[in-house]
Amino acid sequence: MQVVAVVGAGHVGLPLGILFARGGYRVILVDTDQRRVSLLRSGKVPQLELSLANDYAAFLKRGIISISDILVSANVYVIAVPTPVERREPMLRLLFAAIVEVSGILKCGDGIILVSTCPVGTTAAIARYLKRQRCDLVSPLATDRHPDYYLAISPERAMPQQVSVEVGCILRCVGGVSSCSTRWAVDVLNRGVGAKCMEMTDKEAEYVKLAENTFRDVNIALANELDLIARHHELDPGVLLEMANTHPRVAIHLPGVGVGGHCIPVDPWLLAHGIPNLTLIPVARFVNDSRPKLVASCLIDHFVAENVCNPLLLGVTYKENSADFRNSPSLAIICELQKVYGENIRVVDPLLELSSDLGINLVCVDNHIFDEVDAFAVLVKHRGWECLWEQALISGLIKESNVFGVDVLTR
Repeated sequence: MQVVAVVGAGHVGLPLGILFARGGYRVILVDTDQRRVSLLRSGKVPQLELSLANDYAAFLKRGIISISDILVSANVYVIAVPTPVERREPMLRLLFAAIVEVSGILKCGDGIILVSTCPVGTTAAIARYLKRQRCDLVSPLATDRHPDYYLAISPERAMPQQVSVEVGCILRCVGGVSSCSTRWAVDVLNRGVGAKCMEMTDKEAEYVKLAENTFRDVNIALANELDLIARHHELDPGVLLEMANTHPRVAIHLPGVGVGGHCIPVDPWLLAHGIPNLTLIPVARFVNDSRPKLVASCLIDHFVAENVCNPLLLGVTYKENSADFRNSPSLAIICELQKVYGENIRVVDPLLELSSDLGINLVCVDNHIFDEVDAFAVLVKHRGWECLWEQALISGLIKESNVFGVDVLTR
């Protein structure tokens, strides 16, 4: 049985590892986060879709999946570490640290697949590094001999918590640093996770993933600007954008409180990295990054006008029905409101543990939750939010408003 080492057992790496186990591989999940390692060894898999969670428990028990905090020898190395952005610059420390580790144990016949999202040219740079470091092996860049190892990139396109469904219906972009590497990676991903693949070069695969999320970011920014214009003219943006979208060649996104997660706020900067004189992408990023502060300011004005002193907010995560709060605009809004209301502001999110160290006043959902609050604002419409809305109405919060897309009840 071939062994797959998945480096980075987070939102991307963990579900992929389980799918590889389903595909007949023995899987080693490698992570340096000791808290995550402990959770995984205990069989706990937070933020994982149910079908994968059940399989994970069974594979762990049978020894098909194992957990390690150090990299060990394998046949396939899947690199699934984060590639964040700081001050508009890609931070690739974790990625290159993983490659350094792999280079030390790489052997003839092995292969590396990057599933992390990277700036264009990253895979080629890794190929050059490996060629220098492992001169005892024939590089996949060699043109006169068959390579001793393979290197390809296939950035993950599936949405977290929907991986098991989307991995089979969304085409994977697979690009190797050579045609041999591309064919090898396509074969591994097809047999391992049942992926349908589009073959391309490494740079093309890097570019496509970044372009699709940049498209979404720019279109959300447009929707948010159209929202501002409609409100300036005292028009209902929701109704008007729905009317505009009846045209067969128009598909305007919905405006919102901001953009979150690890992809859409990050990938435009990875795409723009090193390219001078770009205008649209930075402006779109500014529009969407400014949105939470604008929404918070409007909420504060509304609360002041309604004499609200103790608001309750629903939702911390960056999207509905997910426990993922990375780059969450809702969390940014809450932090802005805390500057005015301090500990008087309460927050509920049924998908987060009360012990979550987010610096906010998370409270539990119970029958007395509305006893001491004078406003209820829905930042994230998790499944079942309507029940809380009904509970708020029964408690006497009956005045309904919509503040920049946020449904609000006050007394």
